Amino acid sequence: MGERSNAITQAPRPQDASGPLVVGRIYQVTEIRSRVLQAGNRIQWIPVIGPFHDDAEFIGFSDRHWHIDYRFISNDLYREMEHYCRLRADQHIIHPVYNLVVTSVCPTGLRPLALDGYEVGPGQQLTNNDTGETVTVPRRTWMRQARRRCRRTYPPYPYGRPQWMPELERAYRNHRLQEGNVCPHRGAPLGGLQEDESGNVTCPLHGLRWNKHTGRLAPRPAPDRPMEIEERELI
Repeated sequence: MGERSNAITQAPRPQDASGPLVVGRIYQVTEIRSRVLQAGNRIQWIPVIGPFHDDAEFIGFSDRHWHIDYRFISNDLYREMEHYCRLRADQHIIHPVYNLVVTSVCPTGLRPLALDGYEVGPGQQLTNNDTGETVTVPRRTWMRQARRRCRRTYPPYPYGRPQWMPELERAYRNHRLQEGNVCPHRGAPLGGLQEDESGNVTCPLHGLRWNKHTGRLAPRPAPDRPMEIEERELI
């Protein structure tokens, strides 16, 4: 079995994302073409936030994945995914508004590729780390830049303090936000997220809380119920 690559494939960041995004405004975002179980198992273009990564360290989740950028999905898809999770609440499905992995990408004309175990190489190649098989795929068929309307703000991180959070915070207590307000843990861009009155912003991928003024980890807020998200229909 080949050794797994820990390289992170960074998706391009949305334009004009130096400050909180404005609901109703159109932005350029990164999308992948994926089969989404929570949306009727259909293949469709899905906006993503952050890089393609795994969370084997600290969190213990080794499947490589993206996170959906819920600011830019349609209202119909948003409601469909919420409905899916309500129906399966007894199975402890993670609420899709906050954290949903996308582990399969479907290049045009090819069978769906399970990207867990694939290394995304330069140019147009995907290499299976177990078999060594390399597939050449035009990137434009499974990742693209698209113009989408911002339909909602990104919701607050809902999980409070997971059991792995103290170790993750200890590991990054001496780190700083990277240039452009990028989280140093997995490279998620935080510039387009809403900050609180003190300039703190929470990474939607794994919940690290950063202060944009100092660049340092910020104190965690008192436990509270997740905020309801106001959503308006946008045509």
